[in-house]
Amino acid sequence: MQGLVDAVEERFSGAKFENLFWRASKATTEAHFNKAMKDIEKLNHKAVKHLMDRDQKNWSLTFFRVHHSCEYVENGFSKSFNSFILDGWKKPIISMLEDIPTKWYGCVHLIATLSFLNVTPDRPYVDSLYLVAFFHNTYKNSISVMNGMHM
Repeated sequence: MQGLVDAVEERFSGAKFENLFWRASKATTEAHFNKAMKDIEKLNHKAVKHLMDRDQKNWSLTFFRVHHSCEYVENGFSKSFNSFILDGWKKPIISMLEDIPTKWYGCVHLIATLSFLNVTPDRPYVDSLYLVAFFHNTYKNSISVMNGMHM
């Protein structure tokens, strides 16, 4: 997705175009998608051709699979995390690692609020893909190291 965004921004720049591109990419119905694409075409017909030459299943919510693990076209988790630890990159590794937990108080606040309100959610707040149990299940089978070329 980021490659498409970069290519689009490089060839077809401007705030109005960017807004229309994101409207097309976040559209959840074909009608909204088609309307956004018609508006883009009014600005630049080459932009529509460029976008339509790419598989829409890879860049528009309209054509994504039915079940989403995350509601965002690009969840930006890595970018978000990297921006949190940007100042830490200038520090020695131990100091940087000590700073990271202080950046993630949002989750703690959510848990504290649910606990204070005595609320037990009837469903998880995130897809099961992000749960610790899923992670452990994914990596439960270890891969043994090889002892040179002849094991």
